Amino acid sequence: MARRRSPSRRHKGASSLMNVGSMLNKVAPWIAFAQQLTAKDMAILSATPRTYTQQGKDFVNILTGRMAGFHIFNSAADYKPEFTFKPQNILLSPWVKGGIGGIAYGLVGAAINKKVGRQIVPKASLIGRLGGKLAFAGAVGATFDDPLTTNSTSSTYTAPKAPSNNTLTTYTAPTTQTYTTYPMSTGGMY
Repeated sequence: MARRRSPSRRHKGASSLMNVGSMLNKVAPWIAFAQQLTAKDMAILSATPRTYTQQGKDFVNILTGRMAGFHIFNSAADYKPEFTFKPQNILLSPWVKGGIGGIAYGLVGAAINKKVGRQIVPKASLIGRLGGKLAFAGAVGATFDDPLTTNSTSSTYTAPKAPSNNTLTTYTAPTTQTYTTYPMSTGGMY
């Protein structure tokens, strides 16, 4: 006689998967926002050794500096980025692109499931909701992100000094010309 699984065991597995989905819906947007807003600044700061306390101060200063223009921690060692507002960065955000993909998956999956009459596309509504939250959080982070320039990196070029006698010598490379000839005769090519 075959042993049947109790319904409660199957239900526990499904509920634990839903608990993971619920946790992702709550936590993932905050991670997307913080990562989008601070990734470039934290990459710059990771070049120098910093304590965990200093990293926490820098993280808070990045959040308040980029979004509001003020810094909670103002000692000389603290990183202080400027206020940035660039809504054109929204379309460059990987979180927005991934969120739009999740929304599309949810919409297509829901349409397929409705057409078939049963669920053949797994977790379409869960992924659609998560995609919407990730796209929104990534868009907010990207609006205040500055991917093109940063405060702590600047490149300068110093032109070489002129010679002391104030004369300038110019060298010109010789011009080379190449010709290709084809042997011809009165009877045609040979």
